[in-house]
Amino acid sequence: MKKIYTSIGICLMPFFVQQLHAQANTQLSNLNAPTKINASLIPNQNNARSLGNSNKGWKDIYMGGILRRGGYTWLGGGVFTGNTFLGERAGNYLIANGDGGNPSNTFIGSSAGFNTTTGGANTFVGTSAGFYNTSGDQNTFLGWDAGTDNTTGGSNTFLGVWAGNRNTTGSYNVMIGKVAGAFNKTGRSNVYIGNLSGYEGGNGSYNTFAGDSSGMKNTSSHNTMMGRMSGASNTSGTGNTFLGSMSAHNNTTGGYNTAIGHYALDDNDGASGNTALGYSTGTVYANGSYNTFVGYNADASAASLTNSSALGSQSTITASNQVRIGNSSVTSIGGYVGWTDLPSDVRFKKNIKENVPGLQFINQLRPVTYNMDVIKLNQFLNAGNRDETSSHEKISGADEALIKMGIEEKEKVVRTGFIAQEVEIAAKKLGYDFSGVDKPQNEHSLYGLRYAEFVVPLVKAVQELSRMNDEKDAVILQQQKQIDVIMVRLEALEKKNGITGASNAKGEGLAFMAQNTPNPFKSTTVINYSVPEMISSAKLNITDVQGRTVKTISLKNRQGNVSLNSGELSAGNYFYELIVDGKKFGSRQMTVIK
Repeated sequence: MKKIYTSIGICLMPFFVQQLHAQANTQLSNLNAPTKINASLIPNQNNARSLGNSNKGWKDIYMGGILRRGGYTWLGGGVFTGNTFLGERAGNYLIANGDGGNPSNTFIGSSAGFNTTTGGANTFVGTSAGFYNTSGDQNTFLGWDAGTDNTTGGSNTFLGVWAGNRNTTGSYNVMIGKVAGAFNKTGRSNVYIGNLSGYEGGNGSYNTFAGDSSGMKNTSSHNTMMGRMSGASNTSGTGNTFLGSMSAHNNTTGGYNTAIGHYALDDNDGASGNTALGYSTGTVYANGSYNTFVGYNADASAASLTNSSALGSQSTITASNQVRIGNSSVTSIGGYVGWTDLPSDVRFKKNIKENVPGLQFINQLRPVTYNMDVIKLNQFLNAGNRDETSSHEKISGADEALIKMGIEEKEKVVRTGFIAQEVEIAAKKLGYDFSGVDKPQNEHSLYGLRYAEFVVPLVKAVQELSRMNDEKDAVILQQQKQIDVIMVRLEALEKKNGITGASNAKGEGLAFMAQNTPNPFKSTTVINYSVPEMISSAKLNITDVQGRTVKTISLKNRQGNVSLNSGELSAGNYFYELIVDGKKFGSRQMTVIK
């Protein structure tokens, strides 16, 4: 029996060995012998076999090539070139054609860096990030479709979904945010930060946009826009600086504008060369050029004004070529030197004529006092422009109280001046084109007066008065000379007729006092006199035009003269009279000039 079993075992041994090989080890036809593999590692036909499990995993995996998933490259790169590709078809060209000459690329995401051929030092992260890049290098694209169309552009940084999506050859750009600079193609050295910032891009260069939708439609260059929607509508406007949420957000083609503040230059469209600084500055004027608005709500009363400036909170320009400082509540404007009117230089004046009316114009003016109706003025200036329905933000209760207080204080001030319309009428009557009247240029403008201009007709009036006074003095002097001649002749007649004692019917002497000569006088003048012999006292009394005695001179001699020095008296008119024993004999006028 033992031999029988042994014989059977020997006969069955080949069979057991064959079965053991069939279940445990299988020779692979595509591997050189004697390589063997456990049959459980070979995938079956329906891709249902797993490699390891959650409890038993592999420690290390060593690869000399690439890792594919679903038939596509999923993980690849070169150890010595510094390339890393992770994702389906990431770095597809370099993997297929060798990456030895294109080091230091990192492509992570499906089709990231798909077409890169010679570009190096790129980092593309996200599905299709840098998909069409060929030779562009030193780029960083992070986000789905970020920098997708970039081909040769280099040194770009695109972060966000679709950021820099259509960039092709543009370089040195920084675009951060969803679809930031999405349609920039060839523009260079741009910085776009924020959702939709620089969205349409085009070929614009050297722009800086920061804020949601800032510079969203821009296609031009050299613009700086910071703040939500700042310059959002700008297309071809260049050289603009917009800082503040919604600043100049309606500007399209206007260039070289500066808008700083929430809603500054809000409605500007195609105008250029404007400067607006402050909340809601220049929001009404729209499309005027070379204007300056500084201060909260500094603005214009109408659109399309040019070369004007509004300086100060709520200040308003009403016409072109105009400057307005402060609002209707301001009570004082000044400085430490007088205002200089430039130029006042004969080299730049022509058609010079001495035809300024003096007294004739001044005498027609009506000086008045008045109070300003500030509320009515504000209603006129702001009609339909800045009421509550059009304001971006309603004024707070505290601010409104301060404004009301300022208005009340302004309306209490009693002012002195003229009525502009009356001055205009007075000038027209004389055919005088008076520059002191600032006439309204449109229905939004006000009448105004330039009071400094009144100096000229006033000077002319003083000159006319001085000339008239000189003429009268000449007449008086001539008349005095005639009187002196008559007095000499009278004395001669009296002497001839034997009345040299100047006696009256009672035999009393007569008192006599001549007109001073010269008159008027600048230095000295002489007064001749004579008095009766039998008197107790005689004196010369000098008074001013108010009747106050300014000088009394005692007369010691029966006849003679008194010399007066102008240094003893102020310039002006005086009266003098001869007083004998308390009785007045005559009164004459003399004039002292300096």
